[in-house]
Amino acid sequence: MLRSTEDKEAGRRGRKARKTRAESDIHNRNPAHYAASWGCTGVLRAVRRTAQRSLELNAKTASKKDRAHVAGSVASLFLAGINGRDEESGWTPLHRALYYGRIRSAIELLQLDEIDPTLKVRPMCRHHALHGEGASASTCPPRTTLYTWGSNANYLLGHADQGDRLRPDRVSLPFAWMGDASASSSAHDRKQQHLCPNAQPIVMAAMSKLHMLVVMAPTGTGNLLTCGFGHGGRLGNSESTRFTLEPVHGLPHAVQTAACGRDHTVAITVKGEVYTFGGNRWGQLGYAIVPEEAGRSGVAHERDKENPVQLEPKRVLGALRSQRVIGCSASTWHTAVYTRDALYTFGRDMGQLGYETTSECQVQPRCVSQLPPQQTIVQVAATEMATTCLMASGEVYALAQGRCQRITLPSHRIPQGMSAYQPSSVREPGVVRLASDTEGHAGALTAWGDIFLWSTDPGAVSAGKRVRSIRRIWSSR
Repeated sequence: MLRSTEDKEAGRRGRKARKTRAESDIHNRNPAHYAASWGCTGVLRAVRRTAQRSLELNAKTASKKDRAHVAGSVASLFLAGINGRDEESGWTPLHRALYYGRIRSAIELLQLDEIDPTLKVRPMCRHHALHGEGASASTCPPRTTLYTWGSNANYLLGHADQGDRLRPDRVSLPFAWMGDASASSSAHDRKQQHLCPNAQPIVMAAMSKLHMLVVMAPTGTGNLLTCGFGHGGRLGNSESTRFTLEPVHGLPHAVQTAACGRDHTVAITVKGEVYTFGGNRWGQLGYAIVPEEAGRSGVAHERDKENPVQLEPKRVLGALRSQRVIGCSASTWHTAVYTRDALYTFGRDMGQLGYETTSECQVQPRCVSQLPPQQTIVQVAATEMATTCLMASGEVYALAQGRCQRITLPSHRIPQGMSAYQPSSVREPGVVRLASDTEGHAGALTAWGDIFLWSTDPGAVSAGKRVRSIRRIWSSR
């Protein structure tokens, strides 16, 4: 019979485990702990079979009973500590087998009648939760951890080093948002916060080419965090590059949502006020920058006259003075904010602002008049060449090339040439979520779980014509 690779690797350590006395060591580790840690599958299999044979003593001769009795005694001593905990980590042999990846050993242990797979090491953590290092998903409250991966050339992944990430890596949040253990009402809560230091939920995260922002739960000011390439003021408060997330100061109220263009950032407070900061070359901040209020030196303003910069968050007034804004979106050239029944845009006019302008740039916020009346706006997604709006009815409208057109998504979910019965009371579900990128693409997620993608560049969106490049890139079927 061929021995498994795992047993061969056990080798000398397996023989040592067989000679180990039944007593536990100073760390309360018994032979079962060593056998499980070293992957001595043969030892565990022999113990299991010996324990089974010891139950059949009455069916054997006297001499065989004696030999089986000795073997059964050894197996009984071994099994006596099969659910024992060590002093170092409180783990049982099954915990150790799973932690060290000894799958065959774990299977042998689970086949023993004496094993108890429900033993807990810490609150809400059982044997199967030890496959990964650190706190498992089952021990952490939802929406409290952030992972990023990809190229980190512009320092926007939020990690302390400049290295790229091929796999998702957890982002460390500032100490101010890592929970207060003293505020816990019980020992369980304090242990829970120790396992998942970030006790505050993450409301949203957004990323552009040069920076990333994260909005924490609005429990106080400073809940807007930014990191990335700092030149141009897109991070707020200074032009220093930040490798890790740091709070933006100067906002009078907590932030409920935010958006980032390539060179600027937009923040909506819980009071419905709009604040912007960063580059204002195209008027995408919604106001004209006054050097004395920008928080920047006069030398820097003189050096970058073509691209004025606002370092400190400043409120956008004008048409938004008495409006309660609930959401926003931003592209490289313009910004879009909206209330429940109105959309406001400002920035460079490339046909995506939703109205005709007399100049290349619209500095002050202006209400869009091209959208259908009496519609409730749910979400807005902005790209360089288009502004896409999602309505409460599930309909999607795109502002591009100076026109407003409805986006009709393909509804055929079965192969062409086939038909399916559909009651008259059933209608095609609408869109529930929009998305956009900096490469001129917009996307939509339907209530059925399908994802559609289309291009918003001038070649795909032409005056008087519907968008013809819409394609389904994911189907829930």
